[in-house]
Amino acid sequence: MHKRFIAIIILALLLQACGKKNEKLKDNDIPQGLRTEMNEMNNKLVEYLSTNNLRELQPTMSADLIKKDGDRMGKLLQSAQKFFAGKDYSLLDEYYVKHPGIETIDTLHGGKDEQAYVFNYKAHTKESYVSLLITQKAKIKMLITVIYGKYHDGWKVDNLKIGEYALNNMGPNEFTRGSRLFFQRGDIIDASDWIFLAIRYSRPANQYLQYDSYKSIKAYADSVINLAKNKYPLPYTLTQIKSKPKVFYILPEVGENGFYPMLYYLTTTPISDTVALKKENDEIQHIAGQVFQGIDKNNPVILYRAFNEMPEGAKKNVPRFGFIQKTAH
Repeated sequence: MHKRFIAIIILALLLQACGKKNEKLKDNDIPQGLRTEMNEMNNKLVEYLSTNNLRELQPTMSADLIKKDGDRMGKLLQSAQKFFAGKDYSLLDEYYVKHPGIETIDTLHGGKDEQAYVFNYKAHTKESYVSLLITQKAKIKMLITVIYGKYHDGWKVDNLKIGEYALNNMGPNEFTRGSRLFFQRGDIIDASDWIFLAIRYSRPANQYLQYDSYKSIKAYADSVINLAKNKYPLPYTLTQIKSKPKVFYILPEVGENGFYPMLYYLTTTPISDTVALKKENDEIQHIAGQVFQGIDKNNPVILYRAFNEMPEGAKKNVPRFGFIQKTAH
């Protein structure tokens, strides 16, 4: 009888444990005191990131994060600095989650309509706090993803990611719509460039965040890129020009003021002979819109980069020379 009673108690406890679920609070549902505390932590984090202050950042990091990513944090701060115009940022979403145990996988849902997303992460503590922050410099928006864990000595940064969020106030869905318009007009190069950017801005937090629309965007992207490869098999030789330069890439070049198509091409004209190189490039500029339909009508600027050999592998940093074409757009 006594053993049976103990067995019943153990079974009840197991059922109770299995029945426990994560408690998830989002944005305004989070207690104000906690939101204020985490807002102060976010302010300090953005300050450290924007000023490349690794010395102040490290005490806010958990021991696991220091062990896993401590060596790369210096490089992260150095590369992140160029995306900050100051200490200002906006809050996209924030979550407070209580977990039944540690090392648990959790899923959060945010956004709405075409901006809806799923956020998956692993919590190392029984309480975690996720902050999604947006910082902007010129026309580039970056997403700072911060996952905090609550330890015996307070909240610590368990994970930190910085990724591209938007350009010219456009994200993956806006770039996809633009790509579809170009595609309908037969402007395949611009359709490809815009869908390339749609994919580029689809994962602002790497594996953690995925938009609900990602699968449909990716399927469309595959079809456009395959069509572009068939229409313009690379390297694409410009037979209209006597020196027959070969275009091996056409990709959007992103900068603080937006993006423009960049044509990368191989030429037999020596890179050192800039006079002959410019003459050849003038010829390329003259026919670019005829060969690559729409590229001169849809873009105010086209960029060119000439090479004598492919920039790949050990020769990644081979000599090159660039040109800028201002169109009548």
